[in-house]
Amino acid sequence: ENNPQLAYLDIVGLGNLDEEALLRLQARRESVLDLVRGEYEYLLGRDLSTADRTKLQKHFDTVRDLEQTINGTIPCTLDPDREAELGQINPNTVSNDSQYRTIGRMQLDVLALAIACGSTRVATMMWGSGAGGPIFTWDGMSHQYNHHKLSHGNTMDDNSGNEVAGYEQMLFDIDQWYATEMAYLLGKLEDYDEGGTSVLDKTAVVMMNELSHGKDHDFRDLPVVIAGSCGGYFKQGEYIKVTAQANTKNDADAPHNKLLTTLCNAMGVPENHFGAADLGEDGEFDQIKA
Repeated sequence: ENNPQLAYLDIVGLGNLDEEALLRLQARRESVLDLVRGEYEYLLGRDLSTADRTKLQKHFDTVRDLEQTINGTIPCTLDPDREAELGQINPNTVSNDSQYRTIGRMQLDVLALAIACGSTRVATMMWGSGAGGPIFTWDGMSHQYNHHKLSHGNTMDDNSGNEVAGYEQMLFDIDQWYATEMAYLLGKLEDYDEGGTSVLDKTAVVMMNELSHGKDHDFRDLPVVIAGSCGGYFKQGEYIKVTAQANTKNDADAPHNKLLTTLCNAMGVPENHFGAADLGEDGEFDQIKA
């Protein structure tokens, strides 16, 4: 959802309801849970495998946990001034380069709130469309070519043009800018207090790109940043090389699915393999665990 106001209304924008409307909403939620419980008990009465029963129990527990936390100690509302700014968004310009910073910060505010108030346990923020990208002309940058072209070091996406002088420094500046936006998100999560601990203390924030080297479209040796220990599950303050051969690039050593398996277990979802059974490897990256 590119429009943070719509994301806010869809995900966490229920805090402004009057008392009567809120009571109606709570009653509707209870009826939905009653329906889920009835279907759950009906399915349990059928001839199910152990694996299916386990999956069914996980699903029901998730619904129950959401119901118990949706009206938690942190209200699902933004600061009134921020709400007002969301209301002034022009939906026709949310994707413009000129709005990239402003809309991005709003999206981060909504994301942090959704996590903090229990509206969701997992959220994803995708900057741009995965190709193209904005022309960075802010915070000291005055680029002439968009991020995609610079990632190729070339004036053309297919490498048929001229090399852009100083493109590596430009890419460094872009990466540094995105890192400051991640720091902003971490600060928002840290500001939400849950009785002596912050939301960040119980969270893992993962920052990554789909490619390790844009010019070659190479996905190997991919750098990943994990901030927050997820309740003490991850090591912090370390650079860790998880590949078995530090100077070798291949697509079998340290498969990506092991990172996703580790994240699942960190969040209390016990898994031994993420994705298709015939791809990747079982287990976690023990090197990054506390």
